[in-house]
Amino acid sequence: MTTGFTAGIGTVIGVLQLKDLLGLAPTRSPDHFAERVHALWLARMRVLILNLSAVPAMDITGLVALESALLRLRQQGVLTLITGLRPQPESVLRKAGVQEERGRVQFCATLDEAAHAAAAHVSSASPALTG
Repeated sequence: MTTGFTAGIGTVIGVLQLKDLLGLAPTRSPDHFAERVHALWLARMRVLILNLSAVPAMDITGLVALESALLRLRQQGVLTLITGLRPQPESVLRKAGVQEERGRVQFCATLDEAAHAAAAHVSSASPALTG
């Protein structure tokens, strides 16, 4: 009985600390556990702007790391907006077959364009997903 109780409390404490672990910023913090979990879900990341303007060149190691990150973000339903591509990294990405995917990966010419695309994506999110 004590083990089950301890594991239950540990689970509750662990879930409630996800906010800090994942860097989430829920807009509210309800009193009830289920409502808090829902608030954490609503605070999840939906868009990532990846500004590569400070990356003059990309090798295979950088490409593999970026492709791995894009895969994880895609699996989590996060739109990745890639901006600031210089000619060499852009060539590497194109040759590797990294391309735009509606709602998953988008290339933006400027950081301002990426910010507008991010705002549009977040504001158009389905009410079923955002609560």
